[in-house]
Amino acid sequence: MTTHRFTATRWHNVLATLPHALTVASGDILITETIDAHGFDKEGVQRAPEPNPMNGPIFVTGAEPGDALKIEILRMTPIRATGWTRDNRATRYGDLPLPVCELACARTVWLPTVDPPVRPEEERL
Repeated sequence: MTTHRFTATRWHNVLATLPHALTVASGDILITETIDAHGFDKEGVQRAPEPNPMNGPIFVTGAEPGDALKIEILRMTPIRATGWTRDNRATRYGDLPLPVCELACARTVWLPTVDPPVRPEEERL
């Protein structure tokens, strides 16, 4: 088993056949960093266009088209103190403000400073 440290220099916004950026064997460990869904890195520099840029692709030796690959995430470390997401309720209840998740204290702050609608089946943290 080998540990690979992969530093991406290109990101892609497509699921397509692209030249692989790294080759690993089954059981290898891969350490890499990602950028956010808008293409910004940990320094706040936009490295790729949105939406959801991906690094790689990573080729697994011996894998064939159609194979199912088991991936274990051993650890995830945030690259900055805050992150963001679009609430999936936005598609059900109309546009809601974007929440900012303060990772250090594991709480969500809604921006702008208005509370989103809460439905009876949902709980507030």
